[in-house]
Amino acid sequence: MNTSNTEKATEHTGSNTPTYQAQTARDAVKTILLVDDDDSVREVIRHMLELCGFTILVAADAAQAIDIAQDHGDKIDLLISDVVMPGLNGLQLHQHLLLQLPSLKVIFMSGYPVNPLSLGEQLKETAHYLPKPFRADALLEKIRLIV
Repeated sequence: MNTSNTEKATEHTGSNTPTYQAQTARDAVKTILLVDDDDSVREVIRHMLELCGFTILVAADAAQAIDIAQDHGDKIDLLISDVVMPGLNGLQLHQHLLLQLPSLKVIFMSGYPVNPLSLGEQLKETAHYLPKPFRADALLEKIRLIV
């Protein structure tokens, strides 16, 4: 992601997250595996979610996410993953993690145009899509909807 998109992501996260949405989502989701290859975007999202009370496990790519899932799989409630990454993309990562965590739900995010229908028919029940940049309340709403 280029600097202007990183600035937009930071600017659109919002500093005041809706308490109701955070509480509702936090009741069902405790630990989130966050995967994004852009350090600054990953850090902004991690910070945003930690402020809402979630435990965040972070990975810079799919390989690192798979390692984290092997160590913490039983604690991961939700995957939030960038779609476009080097190596395995977000969809491939989710499909791989489903072998270990069959009920793992996911929120895909991307700064590139993505047709959510292209994420696959089999993922309709477990996947949601959020275009970058997004605000904290939009992410919390997605988390609340998916759980």
